[in-house]
Amino acid sequence: MHNCSSEKDSRARAEFDLEPIPDCNVKANVGRDFLFHEAIPNSENEYGYLRVTRTSMWWQQREFPGVWTREGLSFCMEKGNLWSNQQQHMESSLTLWPGPPLDLLRAVYKETQHQDRIEACGYRSPTWRVLRELKYLNESKVVIGGSAATASSFFDSAGRPSQPLWGPQQG
Repeated sequence: MHNCSSEKDSRARAEFDLEPIPDCNVKANVGRDFLFHEAIPNSENEYGYLRVTRTSMWWQQREFPGVWTREGLSFCMEKGNLWSNQQQHMESSLTLWPGPPLDLLRAVYKETQHQDRIEACGYRSPTWRVLRELKYLNESKVVIGGSAATASSFFDSAGRPSQPLWGPQQG
């Protein structure tokens, strides 16, 4: 057997594995025993738990029973206001919207329609990463252009030249 001083002894990868998560035996199913906006049931030892599922979970916002979210997309199933949008945009809209929930659903519907129209004409929305860099470099507080379907909540205000979306349109 040849032994080189530059070679290290090998170690099994299993040596670095984390301890398995113990089965807490919590009898709860998402959507039946609890919803994501409610507290997660604890096991007897007061720890949370992990449940692996075969499929992605759908969940609802309490304020918007007609809006379902799955795999990072939110879908509105309200009659006359059908739309889908990225979950992050929906979450930011929830925090910034000053009016009643149904008005937000209608506004998101109109904004997704507007976004579809401008993209069909060749417009491409900047990514949030690009917008964050522009905000950092220029110390921007307002973003003008695009639609509420893609507007970034990290700006103090947003809108189009003819239509404010939220916040004062100066800054």
